[in-house]
Parts: sequence; C-alpha cells; structure tokens
Amino acid sequence: MGLDVERAHNLGVATLEPNEPAAVGSHGTWYLTYRPGADGIAAGGAFGVAWVWPSDWGEPQFADPAGENYTTARTASGAPVELTYDREGYVDPYQKLLLARLPAGLASGDELVVTLGDTARGGPGCRVQTFRETRHQFVPVVDADGSGALLALAEWPSLPVRGGPAVRLAVVAPSEVTVGEPFALLVRAEDEFGNPASAYAGSVHLLGSDGSGDQIELGGVEVSEGLGRVAGLTLPHSGIWQLAASGVGLTGSGNPLVCRKETRPYRLLWGDIHGQCEIGCGAGSLREYYAYARDVAGVDITSNQPNCFQVTQGEWKETLQACREFNEPGRFATLLGYEWSGDFELGGDHNVYLPGDDGVLHRASHKMVRDKSDVDSDLPHINDVFAEYEGSEALVVAHVGGRRANLEFHAPGVQRLLEVQSAHGRFEWFLREALERGYRVGFIAGSDGVMGRPGNDRPGYFYGRNVRGGLAGIYAREHSRAGILEALRARRCYGTSGVRIDLWLEVDGQPMGSEFRTSKAPRVQAWALGTGPLEGIELYRGLELIYQTPAPGLAPRDSRRLLVKWSGAKLKGTGRLNKTVWDGELSLSAGRILAAEPYGFAAPQDALLACGERRVQWRSVTAGDADGVLLTVDAPAEAELCFQSEPVSFSLRLGALGQAPNVVPAGMIECEVSVERLPLDERPRGLSFAYLDEGAKPGVNAYWVRVLQDDDERAWSSPVYVEFE
Repeated sequence: MGLDVERAHNLGVATLEPNEPAAVGSHGTWYLTYRPGADGIAAGGAFGVAWVWPSDWGEPQFADPAGENYTTARTASGAPVELTYDREGYVDPYQKLLLARLPAGLASGDELVVTLGDTARGGPGCRVQTFRETRHQFVPVVDADGSGALLALAEWPSLPVRGGPAVRLAVVAPSEVTVGEPFALLVRAEDEFGNPASAYAGSVHLLGSDGSGDQIELGGVEVSEGLGRVAGLTLPHSGIWQLAASGVGLTGSGNPLVCRKETRPYRLLWGDIHGQCEIGCGAGSLREYYAYARDVAGVDITSNQPNCFQVTQGEWKETLQACREFNEPGRFATLLGYEWSGDFELGGDHNVYLPGDDGVLHRASHKMVRDKSDVDSDLPHINDVFAEYEGSEALVVAHVGGRRANLEFHAPGVQRLLEVQSAHGRFEWFLREALERGYRVGFIAGSDGVMGRPGNDRPGYFYGRNVRGGLAGIYAREHSRAGILEALRARRCYGTSGVRIDLWLEVDGQPMGSEFRTSKAPRVQAWALGTGPLEGIELYRGLELIYQTPAPGLAPRDSRRLLVKWSGAKLKGTGRLNKTVWDGELSLSAGRILAAEPYGFAAPQDALLACGERRVQWRSVTAGDADGVLLTVDAPAEAELCFQSEPVSFSLRLGALGQAPNVVPAGMIECEVSVERLPLDERPRGLSFAYLDEGAKPGVNAYWVRVLQDDDERAWSSPVYVEFE
C-alpha cells in the first residue's frame, strides 16, 4: 500500500544508509540523504520524512546530544537547516513527521543529510521499533516552493526489521482435543517484545504432563527463525495437560490443553478478529497479516478490519482475494469484514463481519479515498449500517477505538457483541454501560492491533496502545466461517486479556449467550482453567456481584508478602485518552523491604526505577488494567506504608491489613489503589462452581462471570439472559 495521493517524480531522490536488516529495539545510526530535482528547493521550503503512525521507532529529539534518538542535519553547501518533529505532521497513516526546514533553500546539485541517531557526542543512537516488518518505509516528502504543502516523492527508502535475541519459548496448543485425536503444536522462540527471534534455530524437545505426575515424551520440533510446528501429536488418556518445550538454552510452556474422552457439541477456537495491516492504518501487507495470525500467533480465526474511509477499491479487491486464499476450513478461518469508522455522534467505531467470500464495502465516508465513483454505497450513520444488515448473517460489534462506539444506537438483531479489551486498554465500564441499558449483547476481546501481529499483539513503545491485545474464545460447532459466525451471532463466546484462559458458563444447561424463560430458580454453573494461578471467579447478575469462588477472606495470609496495585483509566476513550499515569513511589516508616517485583507491567516503559530497604519508585501507565508491585517485607505491625502518585496519595498501618484488600478510590474511570496480604498457599489453576440463584429478579437476568488470574490476566464470559417469571 501507499498513500492514496499523487507522488512527485521531479522533486529529487532520497536514499537511506545503511539499509540492511535492523533488530527490534536495538540502537543504530541511519543517514537519510536528499538530492533535490533540477529546480532545487525555494527559500523556506523543506524536506521531511514521515513514518507510519503505529511505528514506535525512537522519536527524534534535538536537545540532548548524549540521549537516544538524537537527530542532526547538514547540507553539503553549509546552507542552514532547522529541524522539527510532529506526531501529527503529515497525513494518516503516515502522520509522524521529521521536517528539515531550509530557510535559504537548497540548490540543485547540493544535498541534505539527516542523521537519525547521531552518536558523535555520546548518544546511543536511534532506537528501532519493537515489531518485525519486512519493509519499514521512510516516506520522503518535499515542500519545494515554501508554501507548506508537502508532496511525497516517487521512491520510498526502506529497510527490514527483524526479531531480536530469544529470551523465552512459548508453546501454542489447542485448548481441547479428544483421546487419540491428532493435533498440531506451535513453538515460538520470542524476543523481549514478543516477536519470533529471527536468529533462533535448532531442535526443541517437547514434553507433556497431565497434572497427576505422569509425563510423556512428545518428540521434538525443528525451530527455524524462531518458529517451529509439529503435527500429528496425540495424547493417551483424558485429563488436563500442560505441554512444555526445552532446547537451545531456553524453556517454556503453553496454554492448558483439556483432553476429553468424547467430543462435545462445541469446540473452543481462538481468534483475534480485530486488527489492521497496511490496508487500513497498520503496518505490513495483508498476506503477512494472515500468515502471522496462522503461523506465528497460532490462532484459529482472524479478520483484517481496516478503517473504511482509508480503503480504496483496489485494496478491497485485494482483501477479497487474500481472504479467500487463506481460508482453510478445519485449520484456519478468515472472516471478511471492515471497520465502519464514523464519528461518535454518528455511531462511532464498529466492526462488521460478512459471510462468504464476497461482500460490499460500505464506508462511513470517502474522506481519505480519492476515487469517489462508489460514494453512493456509503452508509454515513450507524443506523444505516444496522438497516443494511438487518435480517442477514452479517454481524456488527461495538468497540472502543479511535472513535468509541456510541451505545445510544443499538440494533439487537445485528449488534450482537461488544469488545471489552483491546490493545487500547481494558473497558469493563463499556460492558457495564451496555448492561445498564438493558442490551442483550455478548462479550469478546481483540487486539485492534496496528503492528501486524494479530493474535499476539504487544504495546511496545507506541503511545497509541497501552496493553496486550485481547483474544476471543469461540465455541463453534465447526471450524469454518459459517460455524464461527453462527457461534458469534449466538454469543457463544468470551473475551480474554490476551491469554488462553479456558472458560465455560451455562445456566440450566444453556450455554453462554443463550436466552430462555423459567419460573424456577436458575442454576448457574461455570468452570475456568487458567494459564497461571487463579485468584477467583466472580458471578454477576447484571451489575451485581452475587457469588464468588473461592469465598473471600478464607485463605490464610502471609504477613511478609504484600501486593500494592493501581488500576483504572483516565477517560472513556481510545488509547491516547484513557491512559492514566501512575508514576510514583511507596515507602515504609519502619522495617525493611526485602524484595520488590513488578506486577502487571504491560509495556517496556513500565518499570521499577529504584528498590531500597525503605522505598520503591516506579514508572507506570494503566488503561483500565492494573499495575503494581509485589513486596516482601520485614516490618512491624505499626509500620506505615505511604503511597504517593498523581492520582492519589495515602498512608496506612500494616497492622490494619486484614483478610480483604484495603482499597483507596482514585476517581476518573474505575481508578483505585489496593493493598493486600498475599495468600500463604499457591492458588489453583482450575476453579468451578454451581450456584442456585434464589434471588433472581422478575424480568431479564443477565448472568455472566469474570475470571481473575493472579497476574492481572482476565476473562469475561458472554451472559446468559434468563427471563424469570
């Protein structure tokens, strides 16, 4: 993809050196050289370079020669240069703009060299982005006449960005199989940012354990460029299995795998059905996007969801073709769709999923598409979208994106789901707002990722994303488009914060998403299996918490182990608006802090900065999720713990801590700080309950559960809607 604008062929040439592959997160120096065309650049003109907005390349700075990303510029003739940088300086999606203004112009035959990551005065260089990209482009733009209008040059220099050194192994397995059923397993050697480690290769050993102490050898898999896949594995008996990998200096394990004696009516599939590539406002080609979801993240379903107003007719044709090519029932399904992106007043962002291989793109507008020949197909209001798809098999999902969905508008036959987490943040307030309005919607999660990593999206240093992208767990009758769309429309699905937590909910035998009537007290059953120890399962009737397991306050607590965590969002909005800065510190008035560990930190900017015997400092941002610090202390009961940050500051006596967390509200959107003593015993990875609700209210009762894992990972079931008579 390129910008849907004219490119200039007579304004000169820009080159990049070096242009060999660069490793994610590394530092280096690059020279952008511009040679103007025959007419040169007029006084007051400029040369610039723009980056795609999701890129988290280090942002140029001009004040600190010893700091990272220090950028300089010079001309061969000595003509003066003035450098500026603006995150919103050019056109979407190439918004980030480094501009070299030329007060005296630049003559033909002269040249301008911009040095990204100048190390001459002690700086470490410019930081490379944190995600892989086959062709990372530096878009050269020129203001030739000093008018301020920027034109893109015809040729764009680029370089490949590859994965960094491997730091861990990840194992991706199906969540459920039957005894003797062949299945495939994916091993991924990850760098510190979650990318496949490009240089990692060799034989990796696989081992399975069923929780009873039994272990079986599963053979090996050859890993190349950080990836390996082996098919035809089987398990000998039923149980809950954990699969592990070891080799070439690393170890790792995967999601829990339930092996059953017999098949169930529904199979749990995993998907990230909300993200964008360069068809849209993201990075990487569409085919790379699909291949990543299938071969790197190992999800079962994906969909590219480009902002509709950016997609040309040619790109939509490419979407139809690639979506068809990658669809492989039984292994990998692609859902055709797009993101209808209207202003909040007109409905806000919604994901649209279409059945089959063909479909019409109905844009909210053509504001970034030059070809207006199909403008009559636009649907300018979300009510127009609802009317277009009413009675069809299409599906519309509300989400909080660049323009959060406006829940004043709703069509129950079409808008069946809402998204509770994406890389923007965690949006439990959005879920609750829908329930408050009486809507019967299901809950899922996705990445809304723009870095070309569907199913395994991480925030990196990008200011527009804050947390790991979510995943959708989908209970489908068959692994096909039709089966998946049927499950989604039936709301037989749930969302997680990005890990593969197994979750099942039913009421009177009816699965999540169902609707039915009864005159008897509803019997609710649920079970969850975590990727780590579970803190608990909470059962809600609408907005009311009516039951939880394990019961709070029963487990004995460790007087030496404390969890101090902060959570919430600043505003109800996109990733830039909802982030809450919690930079701060805590201290003890007496005793010692023996150890401090980070909790829930999602992005590389989140960090513990100092850990002393009496004080801990941190840098942290939350967006509906929680961050915190796990403390091991040796302190008397009368010691005061003092917490200080911009949202809230307080102190409490350690002796005042009981079985329940001490919670301090901090305003904004569900912002709070909690302090609690941790349990003495390790929490279980599996929990279940059965609950007879004798307090059901006349009318519709929405039963849903929230799973809490002790590392702040979450899962949210779609509700069962029970009309109680």
